[in-house]
This record gives sequence, C-alpha cells and structure tokens, in this order.
Amino acid sequence: MLFNKPVRNDLSFEFKYLASVIKERRISIKKMLSYLISILICFSGLSAPIHAATNDYPNSNYAKLTNDQKEILDHMKELDPTFDISGEYVQVEKKIGHISEKTSQTYGAISLSNMAIYISVSRINDPGKDTFKVSAVAEWLNVPTIRVQDGFGIAWAGNFAITSHNAVTCYKGVGVLSGKTSLMQSQPNTGLGYAVECSHYYGQALDWVRIDATISQLDSSGIANICATYSHATANLGISGVSISKTPSISFNFYGTSDSMSKITSVSY
Repeated sequence: MLFNKPVRNDLSFEFKYLASVIKERRISIKKMLSYLISILICFSGLSAPIHAATNDYPNSNYAKLTNDQKEILDHMKELDPTFDISGEYVQVEKKIGHISEKTSQTYGAISLSNMAIYISVSRINDPGKDTFKVSAVAEWLNVPTIRVQDGFGIAWAGNFAITSHNAVTCYKGVGVLSGKTSLMQSQPNTGLGYAVECSHYYGQALDWVRIDATISQLDSSGIANICATYSHATANLGISGVSISKTPSISFNFYGTSDSMSKITSVSY
C-alpha cells in the first residue's frame, strides 16, 4: 500500500481520503493512478460472485471431460447422492425435449420445458473384454398432467450382453422409492425396457427415473451407438408391449396415445 489509512469497504470514503492526501501531500501522478487502480480492483473483487466447488475428479481420465460433461455428472449425483461417478467416463451427454409450436398441447406432452434425458457411459476394467456401465436418466422438469404408466429403456448396437441392470425412481415430495418399475423385456445383446409408474400411490408425480446397466463383449474395436427412450402415456390404460432393435431403438406400445423422447450417443471401444 502507498498510504497508511483505516480500512473501510466504502468507495466514497476511498475517494475522499485520496483527495485529502493529494491536498496535504505532493504525490506523483503515477502513484495516484496506481492507488486508484488498486481501489477499483479491490471493489471489483468484492462484487465478484463466488461459485461453489463441484465434485472432485481426481482420475486423470476426467481430463478428457468438458465442463459441461462434468456439470451433467454433478447433476446426476445431486439427483441421487448414492450414484457412483468414480468411473472412467468415456461419454456424458444430455438432451432437452423439443419445443412444441402448438399453443395448447396434448395432455402431458413432452416439450422443451418438460423433460431432460441424460446418458453417461463409463468403462469398467475387465481384462479381455469391453465392459461398460451405462446410466440413463429421464428427469421431468415440469409435472405432467396425465400420470399413469410410462416406459423407459435403453438399447445399443454391437454384441454387448447384459450382465446386470436395475432401475431407480424418485417422486416429488417423497424421494427414492423401490417397487415402482417392472422389467418388461431384456433382449440379449440389444437392450431392455421398464414400465415406470408416473405417479406415487398418493398422487406425487415422478421426479426422475434412472436405468443402470452393465454391458460386456469380448475385446474388440469399433463404435457403438446407445439410445435411451422415455415414452409417456397421454391418454391410455397402460403399456401393452415394447420393441427393441439394434438400430439402436426402443419403442413402447400403449393401449391408447403416447408421446416419446429419445437421446442417442456413441462410444468407441
């Protein structure tokens, strides 16, 4: 510092003090400008926002992830604190539903402000094999009008066999609940689909649903596409079936009308 003075977070006081010093003492223009700049830097620092630290990513593999990808993983961890994000991630993506240009939508239709789908893929150390953990999350951003039985599933290309899978659901105002999904189909080397209750017994709406699946094949090389699809019942009595293909694609059949949203990503192996 150029001067000894009392410390106050008052910009007007700083300028008044500077004026008095200039009057009482002869200081160079260079010193005066230097002091003035230091005042402005100090106050700009005080007004700068402080951002909370996100989850740590100590593994060197995380250097390949972008900030957007890390934010997606942080969000998935925020939704479910038990979600493990310590793997060697090779792909992390999200998608927000398309905007409907209609002024009024079908009951519960998925729009830009309604749903987000997240997909993360991490490599599992498995000598002699290409093994990945695939996690897909469908999150309702707005509460749908119709809440009966929906469908959520993942499908993939390649010869990856399913070695394990499970589904987790969370309801607004209630939290994570078990027994709210049922496996409809698990098709070898192709994919799997779950029926999902869009409402808790007492009317609380589904907040999000996540499918975790471990898939594996003999060590090879190539690119595999992975698809996650959420289908929402808009006016019907439930799901009648599910179709899964290596395109990859997955579609749910309903006793009535429905709306759906898909997210496709790819990984190298």
